[in-house]
Formats: sequence, structure tokens, C-alpha cells
Amino acid sequence: MTQNWGTPNYPPRPPQYVRPPQYQPPEQIEPEYEDDPPRRSPWFYFFAGGCATLLLVGCCVLTLAVGWVVDTKYGITSPKETPVEQIAPLPESSMPQPVVSGTATVSAPNVAPTAPANAPLDSVGIGQPIAAPSGVELTVFDLQRAVEPVNLAAADGMEFVAVSVGLKNTSAADVSFAIKEFVLRNREGLEYLPDPQADNGRRLSNGKLAAGQSTEGDLLFHVIKGDTPLALVWMPAGSNKSFTVLLQ
Repeated sequence: MTQNWGTPNYPPRPPQYVRPPQYQPPEQIEPEYEDDPPRRSPWFYFFAGGCATLLLVGCCVLTLAVGWVVDTKYGITSPKETPVEQIAPLPESSMPQPVVSGTATVSAPNVAPTAPANAPLDSVGIGQPIAAPSGVELTVFDLQRAVEPVNLAAADGMEFVAVSVGLKNTSAADVSFAIKEFVLRNREGLEYLPDPQADNGRRLSNGKLAAGQSTEGDLLFHVIKGDTPLALVWMPAGSNKSFTVLLQ
């Protein structure tokens, strides 16, 4: 009699241990939105910032340049310098022209340079005598305006004036005198030399005086019409001192 002892694997083998699977959380998926901006590279922001900086600097430089041009043209921040008007010299055509009277001609006024500022001046009035160290004494008698010489006519805007003077030699020797020792000075310091041609019949000429001798005559000057006040300045020959006679 045959016994059935079962399957050859009997008794069954214990089941091998199987490690249970580890828990893994589900993957998180970020939702996508239609308005999300695309992700930029860091270099994009670097170049964008550099361009913005250059644009800002360029605007500043352009603004400064425009401001400088406008200020230079219109003088907004600094007042414009007022140009100094230069007075041009009068053309020769506007100067007093010579006037022909017979055969004589009147020239432009004979102007002398101003005497040195350091020259001593003694001012006196009409009728007061002045004694020079050379021994010559000068006395001015009067001033005549609008004199008409017998041989000349005054130019337009000009007139002749005559200064009557007397000279006396108070020394024991002969002394000489000349009309070039005299000039006529106005308020502005302009000086006129005696006209060497004008003659009113009693013109004073260069000469010499013996001891005790005296002479009188007129010094004629061609001056601007109405020029006043006037003073006669005398610088005797051989003297470094000048004297002034106030005529007006």
C-alpha cells in the first residue's frame, strides 16, 4: 500500500524576506502661467544696466552742452559784457579846413604838448607882473576874443584870440625873448601855440631887450571857438620854471 506523502517541496520552505518599498513623495510640478516672464541670464541684466547707465550719462552731457551754448549766447548765468564803444578818430574831411583869404591861408590850430606835470607853476591874474630869474618882467593886460587878423580868416568852428602882454628888461644885460615861450592852455590841458602868421597890426615878434628897455604886443592864438577858461603859460628862455596867468 502506497502512502502519499505529498509534494516533494513539502514541508514548504519558509518564504524569503522581501523588503517593503520605501515611500516616495509625489513630484511637485510647478504650475505654468501664461503671463510668467521668461527666465533671463545674469549677463542680460549686466548689459541692460550698462546700457541704461550710458544712456543716462549721455543725457547729462547733452544737457550740459546745450546749457553751456545757451548761456554763452544769451548770458543767463553771467551778464554779458557791455562792449566799450571805441571812438574813432575824426576823418580828415571833418577837421576844420583852411580858409583862403586873399593870398594867405589859415592852417589848423597849432597845438603844443602839455608842460611837464612836475614843473612848478605860479598863478597870477591879469595886470599882475611876473619877474623871471633871467631879468625879464611880464605883465598881461587883457584878452580879446573873435579877433580878425588883417591877413587871415579863422576856420569853421575856430576863432582868433589876442593876449596883450608887456615885457621889460629889469637886468643890467641884454635879454632875448621869443613867442615860442608862450602857450595858451584850456581847462582840459590842451595847449595852443601862438600863430606865427596871424597879424592884427600889433603882433609881438621875437626880439631882444637892452637893459631897462620894454616892449608891448599881442600874442595871437587860433583856438576852438568859445573855448574857455583860458590861461597863458610862460616858460622864459633858460629857465626851468613856468608861470601861469589866469585870463578868465
